[in-house]
Amino acid sequence: MSSHILTDGNPLPTAMLRELANSSVFAEISNGPNGVRHHIFHFANRDKQTGKTQRSIGIAIYQTRRHGPQNGYRLCLVHEGYYIASPEKKEGEPEDEIDRLERPIPQGHEEMVIIGSPFWLGLDGEEAEGGRGGCIKGRTIVVVEMETFIQIKLSSVKSERTRIKAK
Repeated sequence: MSSHILTDGNPLPTAMLRELANSSVFAEISNGPNGVRHHIFHFANRDKQTGKTQRSIGIAIYQTRRHGPQNGYRLCLVHEGYYIASPEKKEGEPEDEIDRLERPIPQGHEEMVIIGSPFWLGLDGEEAEGGRGGCIKGRTIVVVEMETFIQIKLSSVKSERTRIKAK
């Protein structure tokens, strides 16, 4: 078992991020044209009426022809509620976040990317502003923004109204 207590002065070691990227917990997606866009569109339960994803997903994006994140990766969290218009980029559209995810990945590159915003619930079950001291909608990934790093807690969330301790 590996264990690491996360604090401001003790961020997540790179070795643990590497282990997550190579663990099969995240879908491994090539950064080929429209590969990431197609995966988000089809696997994040996109709502046809709003165009927003209905669940958070994690993706390990790797360089096409390198066969997996062990040669360099972008570990990406896509939050529930992320808007995505289509599975393919249309000619002439401006660059967006997904285009940046599909850029070339240098050999050995390691990067963590989060797109979208966390969906927080207040103690009354209604959507809360900013999420500090409230509850997060029950999913498997909880993200807390810190000044110098991002903490990820991968665990089963047993309730739609799990109390999150404010930092």
